[in-house]
Amino acid sequence: MDVFRGKRALVTGASSGIGAAMALQLAAAGCDLILVARRSGRLHEMALRCSEAGAAHGIECEVIAMDLLAHDAAHTLHRQLRELDLPMDILINNAGFGFQQPLLALPLNDHLRMIDLNVRTLTALTHLFAADMVGRGQGWILQVGSVAGYLPIPGMATYAATKAYVVSLGRALAEELRPQGVVVSTLAPGGTETEFSEVAGQRIEGYKKAALMSAERVARDGLHGLARGRVVVVPGMLYKSSVGGARLLPERWLTRLAGRVMKD
Repeated sequence: MDVFRGKRALVTGASSGIGAAMALQLAAAGCDLILVARRSGRLHEMALRCSEAGAAHGIECEVIAMDLLAHDAAHTLHRQLRELDLPMDILINNAGFGFQQPLLALPLNDHLRMIDLNVRTLTALTHLFAADMVGRGQGWILQVGSVAGYLPIPGMATYAATKAYVVSLGRALAEELRPQGVVVSTLAPGGTETEFSEVAGQRIEGYKKAALMSAERVARDGLHGLARGRVVVVPGMLYKSSVGGARLLPERWLTRLAGRVMKD
């Protein structure tokens, strides 16, 4: 990841999981950081760890504690960084969440909050920072999607739909922005050892637990893919095979199979 040395990255959802792992790896590669998440205490702890990881390069690490679900959060964040004269070379669009519940088992507002963060905020941040990058003729954007974006999932329908949007947007923008010097990659991980399953209400046991990947491995694959200009990165052979197999099965069978896996 030598290409990122001396650059500045904005990492959303940086207080835990994949976002935290990416922040630490970018710091170790010599990248200055702006870390964004809701939990101020966890964020400052991460900033300290990142400063230690990047000490050999003398990196700078700043934190902005904010809820990206707040009204106009993306514009507020972008404006704040411009006022501080902190242009972003790299955007890691990692913030997001989901629930494993049938559509009608959740209040409508929970679905709309999922869409707001996973789709609206991600799109707003992409638009605002991509415009800056195009103006400078260089930049990198990593959209964090999911293998769930490759198939409809009964029992997790809204989340999977938001991640299908992320995958589609990322693949299209990779082609759209490449001539203007901006690299766009989409990371589509499968099961990962993070707080996501706790928030989502997922039961992770048996073969599902055995299939989990570490956040560090997923983050490393995503960042290496971004550095190499890969359009989509699916970490792990199991999940690569799942995505490939999903393209071969009839859609009706695939949807039923996905629903059964969610119930197990």
